[in-house]
Amino acid sequence: MTAAARRRQLQQYIDKADGKKIKSIFECVEATLERVAASPYNKWDDPDFLGTIDRRTKALEDGTDKGL
Repeated sequence: MTAAARRRQLQQYIDKADGKKIKSIFECVEATLERVAASPYNKWDDPDFLGTIDRRTKALEDGTDKGL
């Protein structure tokens, strides 16, 4: 799903939501943003990122991937 599609879907949720749901959505977003600000993403701690790097490196080294 593209960012624009997500934005439209969120707007639809917000437009239909009552006050209680709006408050819940806001608190969830706010908490997530605070958590991200307190602990920014570090790709070197991400096992998926490291696995991708390892897989691509091995493919280049064994000739499976010729590179550019």
